Order: sequence, then structure tokens, then C-alpha cells
Amino acid sequence: MQLLEIDTGTAAAGNADCVYVPIEDIVELTACRVSAGVTIIDDQMVELAGVLRVGEIGFAEHNGGAVGVGVGFGLQKIVSNFVSGIILLLERSIKPGDVIEVGSTFGSVTYLGARYASVRGRDGKEYLIPNENLITNQVVNWSYSSLLVRLDVPFGVAYDSDLHAVRDLAVEAAKRTNRVLASPTPVCHLTGFGDNAVNLLLRFWINDPANGVSNIKGAVLLGLWDAFKEHGIQIPFPQRDVRIRDLPSATLHRVAEPEVIGEGVR
Repeated sequence: MQLLEIDTGTAAAGNADCVYVPIEDIVELTACRVSAGVTIIDDQMVELAGVLRVGEIGFAEHNGGAVGVGVGFGLQKIVSNFVSGIILLLERSIKPGDVIEVGSTFGSVTYLGARYASVRGRDGKEYLIPNENLITNQVVNWSYSSLLVRLDVPFGVAYDSDLHAVRDLAVEAAKRTNRVLASPTPVCHLTGFGDNAVNLLLRFWINDPANGVSNIKGAVLLGLWDAFKEHGIQIPFPQRDVRIRDLPSATLHRVAEPEVIGEGVR
């Protein structure tokens, strides 16, 4: 509380008693009663009190405006997430049970609230994604209108392989794998001739993406490996031939003469 000192005595009388009055009360007071008597507050004092009061009000308004701006910026994201959550609930483009992919996050939606959606990954982690991200960013919904999902598995074989037999073996290996659907039927396409292998692409369909994607791809690749080993089909790997045109004579001399170590020769 801010106080203002008021002199209640007079210089002629020889007393100089003072009282302290809150500034808030000066504007409403026209006189101040003390035990020694009554002293009238002059117009200049009331004017000064009014100026001080207005200054305090202006300071409060200035601080209040700054706080309001800060609160507004803080609530902007909350309101945006809330409105985005309402849009998602009305459109039902994402709903609990859907398998979605947002950036590097892949999993099933377990909860959709007013501010965020909870996505459980295959590793058991719960990812809390703000609703605004689901509206403004690209979202892959693997089960939006249908649970059917096509998966691609690229692979390569050696150039001396029978490509017709390779395609048949790849399709049969996919059909024998659990979770791979018989209809639509798996297919295998020749996609190109690479530096070290003939490139092929095996495509098949599943209807349970919530049970995982990488695991079924691994199972199909393992079936390809077993089928190719059984039929003698090679999966090539990069190889390089190094040719040396000129070699210094000193190096040739060291290579030609064996190195004697103890009683052995290396």
C-alpha cells in the first residue's frame, strides 16, 4: 500500500505533526481528522493524488494487456487442438482401432480425445499426437475404408537364373506364408537389370495390418530364401575386380621373394 505524508500543523503554531494517508483514500477525502484538529486538504493535493491514482491504473492496464497477449498465445494451440479434435470426431477420418502412420510413428489408435490422439506402436509405446498434427500433416490410414493392404518385397537373383522359375517360386513362397491372402493372388514382376542382379518385385495382400507389417515381410523373405536354396538359385552380392596396370619393380621383388621367419617360410 502506498502512503502519502500530510502535514497537519502550521509553521506559526510551532507544531509540525504529520499523518500518513493511503493514496487510494485521498481522492475521496476532502478533509483529514486527527486528534489535534482538522486540516483541509487543498486542491493541489487532491490533484496530485488523482495523478498518482491514474498512473497506477495505467500501469495495471499495461501489465494486464501484456499478460492477456501471453495467455492468448498460450491458448492458441489448445484451441487449435480442440477444434481439430471436433473435426476428427465429426468426419471420423481417424477413429479408435484404425492403423495409422504419422511421420515415423506407426500403430493403432487407442484413444481420440479433444486435444490429442493416443497411438500404440508395435513396441508397446503410446504416442500422444496433438490433433492439430493429424489435421495439418499427411496421415496414412491403413484401415480407413478397407483392411486390405498390399505389401511389396523387392529382391534380386543372379543373371544365370531361370527367371520364369524364379517368379513361380516367389509366388508359391508367398502363398505358403501365414497371413498372406490367396485372393488377391500374389504376383511377381521383373523390374529391371541391375549392376549385379536381375531385380524383381513380389507383391501380396494382407487384411490385418494391426498385427504388423515388417514381420510378415520378413516371413516372406525367409520363404524365398528357403525356396531359392532348395532349387539352387543364387542371390548375388556386389563384387569388384581390381586390375593393377603398373607395379613398381621394388614391390615386385618383395612379392617374388618369400619371407623367412625362423625355420618357416611365409
